[in-house]
Amino acid sequence: MDVALIRLTIFAFLINTGAGMILPILPLYVRELGGTGLLVGLVFSGVSLTRTLVSPPLGYISDRYGRRITIVLGWLIYGTAYLGFAVATTAWAVILLFVYYGLFYAFTEGVERAFVADLVSAERQGTAYGWYHLMIGLGSLPASLLFGWIWKAVSPSAAFLVGAGLALLAMVLLLTLVKEVPSHPASTSG
Repeated sequence: MDVALIRLTIFAFLINTGAGMILPILPLYVRELGGTGLLVGLVFSGVSLTRTLVSPPLGYISDRYGRRITIVLGWLIYGTAYLGFAVATTAWAVILLFVYYGLFYAFTEGVERAFVADLVSAERQGTAYGWYHLMIGLGSLPASLLFGWIWKAVSPSAAFLVGAGLALLAMVLLLTLVKEVPSHPASTSG
C-alpha cells in the first residue's frame, strides 16, 4: 500500500476519533443548555442541510484546486466548531455551530474518498477504500468512551478541546506528510 494512503487513513482515524466523540453525548449537551428534543432534531437536521447544499460545489472546488487543501479546510472547520462547542452557553448556539459543523462533512466526505481514488490505481481502489473505512470505524470506536470519560472526569469544554486538538494534529500531518496528487482523468467508455 502507498505511504500516502497509509498516512491519509491514519489521519482519517484521528478525525473520526474526534468526530465520533460528540454525537452520542449531543442530546444530553443540548438538554444541559436548556434545549428540547425538537432542538436536538434541529441540530442533526442542520448538519444534513448544510452538507446537502454545499457538497456539490465543494466537489467541483476539490477537482479544480486540489483534494488536500479542500480536506484541510474541512478539518479546520471541524476544529473551530469544536472550539465553539467548548464555549457555547445556549442550545441555540449549539444548533448554529452544528449547521457550521455540517460544512466539515461537505468539505471532507466525498473529497476524502476521491483523494483515496487518486492515490491508487483503479485495480486497487477496493482495497484502498477498505483500509480507509476500517480506519474511520476504528477511530469511532474509542471516541464515545473517551469523550464521555473526559466530559465527566474533567469538563465538557476539555472534551471539545481534545476534538479540536485532534483536528489540528490531523491538519498539520496532512499538510506536511501527504502531497497533492493529480486527480484521475475521467474514464471514457466506448
